[in-house]
Amino acid sequence: MEVEHGDPTLEHLEQDATYTGGFDKAVARQFRRLMLLIRSVPNESELYKYPSRHFEKLKGDRSHQHSLRIDKKWRLIVELQKRTDSNCLRIVEITNHYQ
Repeated sequence: MEVEHGDPTLEHLEQDATYTGGFDKAVARQFRRLMLLIRSVPNESELYKYPSRHFEKLKGDRSHQHSLRIDKKWRLIVELQKRTDSNCLRIVEITNHYQ
């Protein structure tokens, strides 16, 4: 799947295995694993096949976004961008689910 980063910190976090971006090492590692999964699927509907990642559309002020579970506490917020040839998943932020 095509991916675009809305935050240069998250792009750096994905590409540099030694960089943590201020997150716990375990969260950074799980984020990289999730990014590998995202990049391996042909389209966003395939993400529903991974129930442990809880790919879901958000509500309210975030109704234009989706989330994927990094772990029990942390979520990856993404936006689906429709394009003529294929869709793109824009990586927005990592957020604490309980704040």
